[in-house]
Amino acid sequence: ETVRTPVYNIASTKVQGPGVYALLTSVEISLTQGWNLIGYPVRATRPVSEALRSIDGIYTLVYGHNPADPSAPYALYCHRGCDANAYIGYRPLQVLEFGRGYWLYVDRPITLYLKGSE
Repeated sequence: ETVRTPVYNIASTKVQGPGVYALLTSVEISLTQGWNLIGYPVRATRPVSEALRSIDGIYTLVYGHNPADPSAPYALYCHRGCDANAYIGYRPLQVLEFGRGYWLYVDRPITLYLKGSE
């Protein structure tokens, strides 16, 4: 049984003997077919393709918005089956950042698994 202590950001459990143990985390987000507005909840900045690896082949476009950049506030990541030339005027979206919102287009309902922070 794992004991969680959120105040100290600690999870602990009894172990059965010597060895190497690892605590792995992920965040699950249910997506519906079409456009989904998601908040990126991982306290780490990751390249879009790495962050969305669990749904590779299912998503097409990712839009981001950064109001602190008034000259080019909208960014776009064009994945598979997407014609990037159709989106002239958008700067490239390269990373997903903690606390920001993103519009994500998926071909079918699926669960997105985001790797927890290191």
